[in-house]
Amino acid sequence: MNAQMRTVSGVVKDESGSPVIGAVVMIEGKESEGAVTDENGKYSLSVPAAGSTLVAKCLSYKTSRAKVSEKQMTLDFILEEDNELLEEVVVVGYGAMRRSDLTGAVASIKIDDDDAARSTSLDQMMMGKASGVQILNNNASPDAGVSIRIRGLNTFEGGNEPLYVIDGIVINGSSSSVDQMAGGGTENSNNEEVNGLMGINPQDIASIEILKDASSTAIYGSQGANGVILITTKMARNEKPVIRFSAGMDISKVSNSIPMLSFDEYCDYLVARGISISSLFENPIERTGCKVEPVNWQDYTLRTALSQRYYFSISGRPKSTSYMFSVGYNDKQGIVRNSGVRQLTARINLEHAISKKLKVGIKTGFSNISSDLTSGANAKVSGAAASLMRSMLIYRPYFYEETADEDVVDPDEEELASGPNVWLKHYVNTREEIR
Repeated sequence: MNAQMRTVSGVVKDESGSPVIGAVVMIEGKESEGAVTDENGKYSLSVPAAGSTLVAKCLSYKTSRAKVSEKQMTLDFILEEDNELLEEVVVVGYGAMRRSDLTGAVASIKIDDDDAARSTSLDQMMMGKASGVQILNNNASPDAGVSIRIRGLNTFEGGNEPLYVIDGIVINGSSSSVDQMAGGGTENSNNEEVNGLMGINPQDIASIEILKDASSTAIYGSQGANGVILITTKMARNEKPVIRFSAGMDISKVSNSIPMLSFDEYCDYLVARGISISSLFENPIERTGCKVEPVNWQDYTLRTALSQRYYFSISGRPKSTSYMFSVGYNDKQGIVRNSGVRQLTARINLEHAISKKLKVGIKTGFSNISSDLTSGANAKVSGAAASLMRSMLIYRPYFYEETADEDVVDPDEEELASGPNVWLKHYVNTREEIR
């Protein structure tokens, strides 16, 4: 039996060329026969002379297989990092530790590149991925603020938003925007939140950890009382430059319209109430010679929205320097006419190893978010003059053709002085945020 065996040796390294300590090299199908690499990544293993397949394994690396020919005496392995095992090491505060060593409640979200490419903001990628975390949009605007609750409400009077930390930097998850429609007064003002999480591109994220319990306050103080969401952005994993480009397109439309009175049904309603319709027809009895333009305000206001997104990145890890540069653009139309949001993001991550124990680096991100007419899309505001959506539902189903731009209002309908066509033709609401 010994005459049929021979010794094969080699070195196991990672993608940067550093030795992998503690990796296991074994004969495929014979897990009891293997060798462990030493501090230099070297191993030595007896294998059948007829040739066989060797397997190299190590935690947080992908398994590598290679065949050994009959005369081959050396065989080296290069192991690639395995992103699927990121949850084995969890980021907590200013450091990282193994999940088995954790004493607090921490949830890790796996980042799938396909899901990230389809998401336009961080909150979309987190929905349904972690237990005890509730994510709600405050309204239906394309850039609507989000409410994230970790283990429910923690206070009735104070804020309940968690703390967001990206690469060690605390950011605001939302920002406020105050808008008034001209002539509306304070009762028509809107104070709405904008989604600040749109400032980071989902495809730049490497891992997300959610600290749920009160132990997070030991690091972040009272700011972490509602939980902490830790976000780590990507760094290069391959020595050679890796170029990535992705593009996508979405189509959105209203699935169901709300049944409302048509123009003829509205006229029947006025007649039943004893209200004259002479201002609508030249001959109100026979309803001929219509003076107005009938309209379905839902069809007039809503549309089929087309959204598009693009992402480009280049990363590499030559020798002791690691770099990652990315730029993304997202143009998202709202189903309400004239509404939408445009998002431009850019990121540069650099890291240089001065020695084995000292590394220096910089992580810089830029975002420019511009949105149109999104404040008026809030349907929670009670008055038609302060909400386009509310006006669309309660306004009369017609407008005057000769004064369509100005919109003549009947004396008994002065409270409806802001029809959907006034919103869409005269109200301009553009807001821009740079981070």
